[in-house]
Amino acid sequence: MVNLVTADYVNSVVAGTGNISSTMLANLIAAASAMAQTYCRRQFVPNRWVEKYDASPVGYLMLRQTPVLALNLVTLYPQSAGPLTCTANQFDIQAGTGRISLLPDSAAGFPDFWFPGAMADDGLGSLGRGIMQVDYTAGLGFLTTTTAPMTPGFQTVPLSATGGMAGEGNLLQPWQISAGTTLVVDPGLVTQESITVTSVSATTISATFLQPHAGQAQCVGTLIPTDLQLGVALMVGNLMNQADLTKSRESLGRTMGYEYFVRPGDLVLTPEIKAILGRYRDVLV
Repeated sequence: MVNLVTADYVNSVVAGTGNISSTMLANLIAAASAMAQTYCRRQFVPNRWVEKYDASPVGYLMLRQTPVLALNLVTLYPQSAGPLTCTANQFDIQAGTGRISLLPDSAAGFPDFWFPGAMADDGLGSLGRGIMQVDYTAGLGFLTTTTAPMTPGFQTVPLSATGGMAGEGNLLQPWQISAGTTLVVDPGLVTQESITVTSVSATTISATFLQPHAGQAQCVGTLIPTDLQLGVALMVGNLMNQADLTKSRESLGRTMGYEYFVRPGDLVLTPEIKAILGRYRDVLV
């Protein structure tokens, strides 16, 4: 898992983090980031996923990772002798919720896939386990693509966009590539690598590449919302101050004292932090 906040951000939010070593702070940030993603039952950093899904008699699929940045390929009956492939333009995609469903064709019908007796009314498989394989890119971030192939070395590469909006609904956020931005090129592929942009224009970026990349290579960047960053930073503070949180009594003199009621399991992921993370939590139904 990738860290969801930087050390500089934690230092600006949590008092006392400057008194611990940078190594300890990095470990606490990694632990808090992992706990937040485990609690929310999802990965936040953009990545490419290839997942199998069971038949969908309701006619749509709810993808496990959101928001969807790109639907790359959907394969029906992937383990059969004659798998059927569908491209993104054949689907209605709701990025924020991860809901995808086939669009009707020009004749106002749905694709006539083989084995029609096992198809739902709108084309998706209605029988079988793992009969739909979805290749997609998702996460809290942005996606752009190269418009020319790349070779290893320092390159100036044209992109389809260097800024815009990403997500959908309450997850919609603006993004802009600038010098110092970290991008992952070809996420999920054998040529995946992270690059740091050294300069940017309206249509290009310059960076050093270690791998060759084909044209239309995906480039993704992370875009963590401010409230999610705050929740993780507060978890770092709770991890750092656990000894204080476990006090049962504190005396401030002869006439004043406080009793603390410890909530088992809530010393780090407190109800207040759960309220911050709640909007990002994947609800099991």
